[in-house]
Amino acid sequence: MKLNRTVSIVLAAILAGVFCGCEEQAKGPSGPVVEPQATTAEPMAVKPQPPEPAEPADDANEPVSDAIVVVIDPNAPAPKIVFDSMTADFNDVGPGTRQTVEVAFRNEGKAPLNILRVDDCCGCTGQLTKQVLAPGESGTLKVACTFASRPGAMRRTMYVNTNDPNNLKATIAIKANIVQKIGIEPTTLSLFLNKENAGCEPIKLTSLDGRPFSITAVNATAGALTIDFDPAAKATEFVLQPKIVPDRLKTGLSGFIEISLTHPDAQSVSVGFNALPRYKLSPPQVIVFNAEAGKPIERKIWVLNNYEEAFEITSASAPGGTVEVLKQSEITNGYQFEVRITPPKEEANKTVFTDTFTVNIRDGETLTVPIRGFYMRRSP
Repeated sequence: MKLNRTVSIVLAAILAGVFCGCEEQAKGPSGPVVEPQATTAEPMAVKPQPPEPAEPADDANEPVSDAIVVVIDPNAPAPKIVFDSMTADFNDVGPGTRQTVEVAFRNEGKAPLNILRVDDCCGCTGQLTKQVLAPGESGTLKVACTFASRPGAMRRTMYVNTNDPNNLKATIAIKANIVQKIGIEPTTLSLFLNKENAGCEPIKLTSLDGRPFSITAVNATAGALTIDFDPAAKATEFVLQPKIVPDRLKTGLSGFIEISLTHPDAQSVSVGFNALPRYKLSPPQVIVFNAEAGKPIERKIWVLNNYEEAFEITSASAPGGTVEVLKQSEITNGYQFEVRITPPKEEANKTVFTDTFTVNIRDGETLTVPIRGFYMRRSP
């Protein structure tokens, strides 16, 4: 009997140790440890206890890297930030200019005021003269903004993060009215290649606030136009005559003329230009869907002259070999091509084929029509 009781005690101790070890594994090193106790009682069934809820990891509640944490003692003296104005008002500004306004603030609290961070906003930045202010001390927030090139109202919001318990994130409203300071006439030039100097009109610039200015530079897209000017001349009005560069206008049919100025509220102005191209392709590109290798598709392509001028095509071809000209016909103001497109053999892992239909004009101009085909999807 004594031997049986001894065996029972040993078994109970082993079972308790096993279940205790499982509990430790579920809880982790910091969980309670259950020590087996010797007993003279009859052996009992030992049930494992459910593990206690795991304690949160040390860094579970830590703030993200860019968050600002301020520990506040409600009984301690506190700072108090007060702004002279909660609005940075630029009033009327010129397009494309960068200007600065100042917003004064002070610490009316009984503890040092810390400016932890200023959150900039689109096109605007904030700079502080001081970041730590003793009670009664004053500082300045300098708000600098770069304004859009188009007239209209602008609204932004800037945030000032502080240790003021009642104003941890002060909100500064930014507003401005972008006003055109230079009158431009016309705002867009319409150009025609069959007219002398492309029919380019003069450009008139006028100071709308009466302040004189000078012209310092002129740049056009692709160098398609030039303008003669005297950088030493200063006036409230200029009339400029653009001159086209024919070869460059062919490659830059649309764009802008950027004119740099010395006006304090209008550092530059721009004038758009659009030239009607001499030739038109219809369609401008050919797209083939559900293409099958070796199965031809027929299409028509038209080459037209926008100025109703007679012209001659010297050749038409496709370097990829997928396009064959079946027929070339002369029509009113141009030509019509009937072409056969034969999709090439599908390459591994490719679902698209491409080529270019090229038309050469006797005057030296080359026109291109991109060819793009998508192979038919096949069931796996």
